[in-house]
Amino acid sequence: MDSPPYVATIDVTAASERLPGYFVMGSPCVALLAVPSSPSQYLNTVGPKTRNMISKARRRSYYHAPFVWNERLADIHEVNTSKPVRQGKPMSRAYKAFPQQSAEAAYAVRTGVFLEDTLVAYAKCVRMHQLSIIVTIIGHADHLTHGVMNMLVY
Repeated sequence: MDSPPYVATIDVTAASERLPGYFVMGSPCVALLAVPSSPSQYLNTVGPKTRNMISKARRRSYYHAPFVWNERLADIHEVNTSKPVRQGKPMSRAYKAFPQQSAEAAYAVRTGVFLEDTLVAYAKCVRMHQLSIIVTIIGHADHLTHGVMNMLVY
């Protein structure tokens, strides 16, 4: 495989809307995807709705940047508690509690979407050689319709 894949847990209904390169197995589904070699190649792979949502986020001045977990605890708590139910299930106790400081490991990558200086969506990826696993991906409820999750994946 030319580009390293990443793994994301997805809803079973999402499996029917597969992009080229998906490998879906099990329940809950696990999707293995080839990561495009460039952002422009990613944009050519996804549909017009995703491209539109990314443009929408940019027009509203959202931007994407890495961040340090321990410097964003209040923002993370705000994102985590912005919605009581996600994917049809109540948020777990761990998400409701104020986040604890964390020792950043070299293999953990945290990236977020910001509006001005406020973190509004974030993801944690763990890298192991050519495999990158999205461990956590979550956005603030008030910003979801602005395309922040599409921008985060992009």
